[in-house]
Amino acid sequence: MKRLTLTRACIALGLATLASAAGTAEAATIPARIVLRVGDTPTGDAAVTTIGPPFVNALGEVTFAGELDDGDNYVFVGDDVLWLGSNDAVVSLTAPEAWVDSNGAGNFVYSPDADGADAIYTDAGLLAAAGQPAVGHPEPAVYAFHIAPSMTADGAVRWVAGIDLDDDGDVDGRTAYTSTDGTPATITPLLSSGDVIDAYTIDTNAASIDNDYAVAEDGSHTVQLIETTDSPASDQWVYLDNSLVLLEGDNTGFGTGWETFDLVSVNNQGEYLVSGDDDGPFATDEMLSWFGDVAVREGDVVDGVTLGAPATVRFISVNDYGQATYAWGYQGADGFRETVFYACDVSNLADAQAIVTTVEDGLDVDDDGGTDYGLGDLAFGVPTASRALGESQFVYVPLQLEDGNTVQVAMIELPVTCCGNGAINPPFETCDDANGDDTDACISTCVEASCGDGFVWLDMEECDDGNADDNDACPTTCVPASCGDGFTRDGVEDCDDGNDVDTDECTSTCVAAACGDGFVQDGVEDCDDGDDDDTDECTSACVAAACGDGFVQEGVEECDDGNVVDDEACLADCTLPGGGSTGGSESGTSPDTSAGSESDSVTDTASATDSDTDASEGGIEGTVGPIDTSGDDTGGATDDDGGCSCTTDAPADGRMMALGLGLLGLARRRRRA
Repeated sequence: MKRLTLTRACIALGLATLASAAGTAEAATIPARIVLRVGDTPTGDAAVTTIGPPFVNALGEVTFAGELDDGDNYVFVGDDVLWLGSNDAVVSLTAPEAWVDSNGAGNFVYSPDADGADAIYTDAGLLAAAGQPAVGHPEPAVYAFHIAPSMTADGAVRWVAGIDLDDDGDVDGRTAYTSTDGTPATITPLLSSGDVIDAYTIDTNAASIDNDYAVAEDGSHTVQLIETTDSPASDQWVYLDNSLVLLEGDNTGFGTGWETFDLVSVNNQGEYLVSGDDDGPFATDEMLSWFGDVAVREGDVVDGVTLGAPATVRFISVNDYGQATYAWGYQGADGFRETVFYACDVSNLADAQAIVTTVEDGLDVDDDGGTDYGLGDLAFGVPTASRALGESQFVYVPLQLEDGNTVQVAMIELPVTCCGNGAINPPFETCDDANGDDTDACISTCVEASCGDGFVWLDMEECDDGNADDNDACPTTCVPASCGDGFTRDGVEDCDDGNDVDTDECTSTCVAAACGDGFVQDGVEDCDDGDDDDTDECTSACVAAACGDGFVQEGVEECDDGNVVDDEACLADCTLPGGGSTGGSESGTSPDTSAGSESDSVTDTASATDSDTDASEGGIEGTVGPIDTSGDDTGGATDDDGGCSCTTDAPADGRMMALGLGLLGLARRRRRA
């Protein structure tokens, strides 16, 4: 997996650590990630027993090789095992060497034994093995050994081979080879013992074409250590792009001469690093140079760390952005130490950050700020070819981890940053105001402030929670969530369509449209008056009141029995039979305008309050109007005798009660008739 970003917590902790280390060299807890450790089972069963040096590829992925406890070997790229030696069913691949490389496109190269012969192997299969005819040399020349493979971004492979010119078992010289696609068909010699360069002849000894070389990721530059047939005091060269650029014995600028060269590194811009020593005093003879100019030497103080004698450069690496990393082993005040440094500008290697020191520092691998592991030494104790830095924010280093019980070697990913130095360092910085203010235009991670970075840019943002969740309190607009912003806030809003229309599925109050909310939803409701009254113009079902809906609309309908059938209780037009004013009405109370009404309250046409006993007025008090006994339910007085005064000698209150009961009984009999 490609890892090119840092969490804010990681960056903040890293900056705090670096700031603490600067000038003090005090022990610190370093944020880190364990890529792989001895004892891990990356393939599911066999455990890792060895881990080689790192070679970061063009995509910023770390590549290394090692062995497993079942006798197999592996090539690890990024976060996974890319290849097992046992994957080849034809050739037995064992005993991998330290050198390995990849290009991030699935291609790799490493140097195992193939059926017991020292070999170069790629994703395309066996490339070359000891004992095979040596390309570029006449018969009977064969390969004696193969070592130090590397790969560029386009998948081209380079390595060094020993040559046995007469097939007698002796090494007679060396050749640097390349293969454009990792197959035998494209093997081409680049440089061989006996070649003449600028009147200097490459020697035939074991160091004539050294294992220490480096190729830029785009293949545009190569730096190689070679030896010529000249005097031993002046026979070692730094060979850059077909030119001899630095010679043993050349002036170092300190009144001394270069004595030996150890490690080299080069980037796509042709910037190269060289480590080695001079012929000066032992306590100051180890040096690191850029373009041949000595930048850091034994005895110097770098970021508070004194490189006390004896001191040796452990590894060097420069990337395509002009940043560099290097490590020194040295004698410290409390014993031997090793420190890994990171320089934001390769042209100023002395102005580097001490990012981790063995023995003294600890590692935080779970991002909680606490120390999870103590540190032993680097996994290699001598100058070692590697490429620990690529175009990413990480340096990769194999370290000994100590947890109080065991010591395990692990490949460690260390975050690095130049943020805060006031200079813009690509590719991960777009600004650097060196003030640490997260509320201005350039935040403390040296990226221009923007919505979503987790920091509230004053006068530009109201909130910023640093996530892409539009359903929380701060959406990706960096404006606090509110009804109408178009984002439905979890647990607060039913919906949010970003408009103030109350007739669609989501009202302007961010509540899902529903009958009874007072808003008429287009195409769904006839009406919505916001109440549950079924006797007004809009029923509680949000349907416009209509005859036949089963609800009596006040002032409009006399009755509504829920159908449109004419029957004796309610007519189809929701009126009462008889016009709503004749006998048989069920409408409650109505004044009696003729004798025989079935109204619950009966009124004497003579006057209910008349106390006159004059018989001409219809009888004494308590006398009612004529009672219809015809049974035609018309309410009229149609008896042949012209009616009956129905006078009684009973007391007034008794008469009224008897009359009421009688009328009630009559009404019941009429309904059954």
